Amino acid sequence: MSQHNKSLKSSFMKRRMSFRKATHDGNFFNSNSIFPYFLQLETDHLMNQDPTSAEEEKVTERSKESDELNDSKKSPKTQIVVGELDSHLYYFGEDSEAQAQRVKSQSPFGILRTWRLAHLIIKTGADMKEEQFAIQLISKFDHIFKLENLKLKLSPYEILALGDNAGLVEVVKDAVTLSKLKEKMYQQNISTLNQFFEKYYGKNVEVARKEFCKSLAAYSLVCYFLQIKDRHNGNILLHKDGHVIHIDFGFFLSNSPGIQLVLLLSKY
Repeated sequence: MSQHNKSLKSSFMKRRMSFRKATHDGNFFNSNSIFPYFLQLETDHLMNQDPTSAEEEKVTERSKESDELNDSKKSPKTQIVVGELDSHLYYFGEDSEAQAQRVKSQSPFGILRTWRLAHLIIKTGADMKEEQFAIQLISKFDHIFKLENLKLKLSPYEILALGDNAGLVEVVKDAVTLSKLKEKMYQQNISTLNQFFEKYYGKNVEVARKEFCKSLAAYSLVCYFLQIKDRHNGNILLHKDGHVIHIDFGFFLSNSPGIQLVLLLSKY
């Protein structure tokens, strides 16, 4: 076995042992706890692909990927430029694309062409099948809005139920809850969301406002049709581009927090 293959196997075994230790210690998310157990996974879309086959790729393929990476660094994607505050890291944390490139450069599996970084929350103590069903309905709404060319924006994310009281939830990157955002705004002497938009987005504030309005209208319709409840600043996120994202759909349709909603049907 080559030195590279031994390195790959050793790295894989360390990750598996670390995950087993976490499960044994019970470091999972519980609905009654404050902080979830956060897991970053390096995933490969082609599960049957042998990692050692990457070493057999031609040098020209590697040099081509390197050139593409250098080009992407020289000409980044068009995005909203912040204004006076210029503090993306302060409000929204590390940029997801920059984080992925940083982790990829340090990963022994980064040479795989299908490599990507997945951010997941392992959640236990709650029935995730309901939330998964809610996300599927929201995705259907998003598909309908796009078919009709409506200026409405939804941002569904992935939820996978693994049993009666456990599941995986995709982390929404480049976003912050409104409650956390207000705390940071207060530290910067910013009292309203309008002031934050003007100072953070600068000359691109109108673009951010349009994104905000399109997403606000879309989620307002979805929350009305699906009767989504338990909406507060802790489960509404603001994305770095200006649009809002709703999370946590444990209560919708006839399901309600506290006393359950009972529909009384009259024979008349």
